[in-house]
Amino acid sequence: DRMTIATMRSSLTQDDIRRLVRGDSPEARANAAHKICRRIDTMDLTQAEQDSARQVLDLMCSDAAVLVRRALAVTLRNSPKLPRDIAIKLAKDVDAIAVPILKNSPVITDEDLVEIVLAGSAEKQTAIAQRPVLGEGLPELGSRVHHDGTVPRHRLPERPAGDEQEPNALRPRLDHDLVA
Repeated sequence: DRMTIATMRSSLTQDDIRRLVRGDSPEARANAAHKICRRIDTMDLTQAEQDSARQVLDLMCSDAAVLVRRALAVTLRNSPKLPRDIAIKLAKDVDAIAVPILKNSPVITDEDLVEIVLAGSAEKQTAIAQRPVLGEGLPELGSRVHHDGTVPRHRLPERPAGDEQEPNALRPRLDHDLVA
């Protein structure tokens, strides 16, 4: 009649997942997200449990409520168990979600950070500059952040050789007949 710890653990997870999916309010879903993320971060999961956790993290990352995505970002900001692609999605989200990941996540690479700093807001750029450890190409990037948090584009590290791209190559070309 006694419930085993494994049974209790899986039933708690099922209840939390149910609340995450069907929660009446963003607060209820965020609370469930926080509990699930803590469990994912602190438990040794089997491969099947990791696969399930991955699906749940995807679900949280896609939740319309900022509160739910922020619970995910804040709870797993230091976790090596956060899948890199989800960390990148969170890092490109609104500042309230991106900043904890950008400051702390061990799964984001230097290449990811350079891409995000080039496209990111001043708050995201400042968060990257405040990381405890920056890769070899990034310390000077951190030192170049202005007091207002912006990074001057002309002073960013040069592109690697062979990665030349015309500055206007990404801009749409205007048809000269339409401009006349």
